Order: sequence, then C-alpha cells, then structure tokens
Amino acid sequence: MPVYDANAGLFFYAASLSGPGGKSIGVQSFAFDERTRNIYTLQLNGVSNDNMSTINRFSLDGEIQQNSAGYSTPVSSEVGHQGLGLEYLEGSAFRLWTTGHANSRQAVRYSYTDGGPLADIEVYTLFGSDFKSNTSCTPTISHGQSLLVAYGTRTGGTNTTVRIWRLADVVDGGPGDYSGSWLYEWDTQGLVDSDHPTQGIASDGQVVWLLAGNNNINLGKRLQEYTIEGTLISSDEDFQTGRRQALLDGSGVVYEPEGLAVLGNGPGLTLCVGVISGDLGTRFARIYGIGMKNSLYASTIFLDGNRRGAITSSTSAGRQFLSIRGDIDGAHGAGINLYGAGDSGYPNKVGIVAGGVTSTVGTFARVGNSLNLESTSGELRLDALAGTAVRLRVDGVTGLAVSTDTTITYKNFRPVNANAFTCGSSSHPWSGGATQVAFTVTSDIRAKQDVEAPTDQILDAVEETGIVTYRLINRVEDKGDNARHHAGVIAQQLEECFERNGVDPFKLGVLGKDVWEAKEAVYDDDGTLLEPALEAGDIYNVRLTEFLALKCAALSRNLKRLEERLAALEAK
Repeated sequence: MPVYDANAGLFFYAASLSGPGGKSIGVQSFAFDERTRNIYTLQLNGVSNDNMSTINRFSLDGEIQQNSAGYSTPVSSEVGHQGLGLEYLEGSAFRLWTTGHANSRQAVRYSYTDGGPLADIEVYTLFGSDFKSNTSCTPTISHGQSLLVAYGTRTGGTNTTVRIWRLADVVDGGPGDYSGSWLYEWDTQGLVDSDHPTQGIASDGQVVWLLAGNNNINLGKRLQEYTIEGTLISSDEDFQTGRRQALLDGSGVVYEPEGLAVLGNGPGLTLCVGVISGDLGTRFARIYGIGMKNSLYASTIFLDGNRRGAITSSTSAGRQFLSIRGDIDGAHGAGINLYGAGDSGYPNKVGIVAGGVTSTVGTFARVGNSLNLESTSGELRLDALAGTAVRLRVDGVTGLAVSTDTTITYKNFRPVNANAFTCGSSSHPWSGGATQVAFTVTSDIRAKQDVEAPTDQILDAVEETGIVTYRLINRVEDKGDNARHHAGVIAQQLEECFERNGVDPFKLGVLGKDVWEAKEAVYDDDGTLLEPALEAGDIYNVRLTEFLALKCAALSRNLKRLEERLAALEAK
C-alpha cells in the first residue's frame, strides 16, 4: 500500500482564526496530536503585537472546528512565529516546540492549556552566532518522536542548513546550548532564493521535507525531499497545491505556503502542507494532504500498528532496494536492505542497515565464486557472544580459531610474499616465544651477494662489546624481585665500539634503531579500548644471532692467531 495518501486535496480548514480586533489572520505552522485527534496551530498576531504568537487547538473530527477563547492561548512574548513541533509525554500530555521570540537561533519547549498562558517554558539554543539572527531556527518533531529537526541560515549565506538531533538526547540533557552537537547537518540544494524563503519543515524519521516560496500567487513554490543524512531524493520546482482555491479568496493575489507536518492516517502517512490566502485582515488558512512524487519509499507494509516493523520498497532517485526493518522511525533500529542490480549505491548486495533506511553500514555480495563481507562504515567485527571461539573454516576444515585468551592456527602461518613482512615491531615487540626447534634462516648463496669475510675492524668492535646480564624494566615493574635476569648486549655500547673502530654502526644489520610517531588510542563502537595510545619515541635493537656469529668469528680469529704464534715458537 502507498506510504503517503495521494489525496492531494483539502484536509483541514480552520474556518475562523481571529486575531486582535476580530481580523482574520494566517497560520504560520501546525502540528498533529494523533492520540487525541487534535491539531495545534501557531497563529501570528501581527506587527502591532510585536509579531507575538498564539497557539490554537482544533479537533480533527470533533465539535471544535474553529477557535474560541476556550481553545486559544493569550499572545506570548516567549514564542516566535515559525515552526511547531509536538512531543508526546506519558498519557495524553505533550510539549510544543517553536522558535524563540527573543532569539531566533533558539527553540522554546513549553506546555499548552486551553485558554491559559503558555507554561513550563524551556530554551534550547540550536544555532550559534555564525547563523543569522533574523531567520528562525524553525523546529519540528519527526513522526514517531525520535528526532528533533530544525533549519537556519548561516551569516553571509543563503542556503538553508538543516540540523537533526535525537530528541531523547536533547530532552534528557535539558535546556542549554546544542549548537555544537548534532546527529546530522547538511545544506539544502537549490531550495532557497529571494523569491523562495523556507516556509516549512517536516520529517517522518527517515525523510525530511522542506517547503519554500513567497506569497506571490504567480510564483510556483518548491517542495524538496531529503534523507535524514542529507541526500536529495526529489524536488518539485512548481508546487501548486492550494493555488486554485487561493485564486478565489479575496483579490486572489496571495498564495503562501506556511508549515508542513506528517499525519498518521490509517496504516500509512500523509504529508500535510499549510496554505495561506486572502487579503490582509481577511486571511484564509487551509491544510492539504498531498501525495509525494519520487518518494524514497515506493510502498510500505507495516507489520503492527505502531510502525515498529515494516517492509519498504524503493525505486526512486537511482535507488532500488527492499528494506526489512524492525523500526522504521529515525536513527533507531536495524534492518536488512536487499539491493537490486540497478541501485546506485550497492548493486546486487545485501546491506546491513543501522539508522536511516539508506544508512548501510555493511554489505554481503557474491563476486564471481566468492562471498564478500565488507564494512562500509568503521571496523568489521566478528563476535561470538555466547560461544567459545570464532572459527574460520575452509571446506569444513578449521584454519583459525580465536577464543577469549588464545588465537589458534590449524595450518601453516606465512606471509604472502617472501621477506616482505615482520612479526612484531620495535614499538610493539612480542614478549617471548617457544618453538620445538630453532628457526630456519635463509642461507642459500643464490639469495645473497657481496659475500665476504668480516673485517678486523668489525671483529674488534664486537670483541670489545661485553656480554652482560640484566633485568627488563617493565618486568621488574610487573614482577618485582621475581623478575629474572637475562644475558645479552647493550646496543648503545655496540654502537660506540663500532664508531671507535671506524665502522658505520648501521651499515651492518646487526645493529638497528627504529623511530615511530605518536598514535592516538583506538576504541571500538562500544568504547572498549582496542589499542592504547602510543607516545612518539625510538629504540635500539640488536640481532643477537648475527652478533653471536661475529663474536664466534672474533674468537676464531683470535684462536687462529694464537695457534700461529704457538707454531712459530715451536719452530725455533
């Protein structure tokens, strides 16, 4: 079934909205309470009243079809004249959101009572000083209550900037400044110009709609549709809903869009647009339900009454997929997308989705005879939460198993190319190891060149380097007096001996010095530390087997010299 009713006709007519002096004036924004079947409107009370506003309540299908003193608040010096969002609380309680009157970069959250003043007013800064103060932040609440959505205009700019927050995060955080933190931020594309100021914003938690246009009846309005991440889905450059009726109101010259909202209408949703017409002092306010062209969703089947399970298809804006989700609303829930061959993003893939319906974080795909698993955002993790190990198997045979304390290989472990990679590094060395026999080192003459005997200078330097015993500092810190002594050499002493004997200490592979840059700590998505921070540093190292080979050569040389001297003495 269609997600949006294609009724594109009059949905609600606020027949008599009276302002000061009995003059009929327009509605700037509106919001629905589907639980109580009420509609709330934001009514501007004119320049003579400092552009202060009144909130009115109407019944969608009851007796109250026009406002009266009992269903209209006094004008408020706190509430501006743009934007109206309705936030559900427990039971039938709610809060309304509107732009601030004193500071248009702020939104105000408040409670409504029939005939009474607005109360419980809280102020939330949504845009900073880098945004214009003479344009409204225009907040709204997404259908499904997951997101707070607002727009503003940057200083020196013309494009409308949209920001999206998780509603629960903002409400739980309380009144304050949220201009530096948001879930998404993006600019509109070709929506706004001198004849098309932004007039309304709405969201169903997956899509954001924006409406723009002045009151010139001869000028087409603009309605654009974006994903919550900011991808433009569709743009109607000649939006005309309500214009035919506006031509009949008063002198027939005013046709101004004012406000957008999403209404749950049976199993689907209806996008509603407000239109103001008529002459000054005799305005008409009508709300139309409209169908969407090129919607992101071609059709949706909801699996229960609260939209917490849905199967959605799409074939628009270059997208071709079927989305199966546990929660279709907002940045919550996860799902699976089955992408068709014609999809512009992930053709012929199975996508794992978290957040918006197009927020694919990983995919499966068949490539030739292979199955590819890839992460499109962040790291790829395999986690056996209730198992003993994660196993990698080929043809039913385990090759590698990772448990909580050990990684086990069942096959040979080797690099893809010879002599291309190391095991460990100077900044992250292994603490030790155990082998059944000694390592085999390549010694084939076919792999070597420049083969020659070590010079006396090299052997003298090695001979002068003493063998010492020592304890490792980190082992002493860890084990105290139980840390064991080891035998070896001091790299800096070997460097000095080489230099003293005229040998470049780093021309030989026996001595090395590695330098590394600082690295920040690495955490996974759950905040678990994967790799601690690393300070910039350097360290000397010695290939002990090469040093001992040279040590043996020095001993062999000295022994040969002694034998030659002994033979010479015996010959006398």
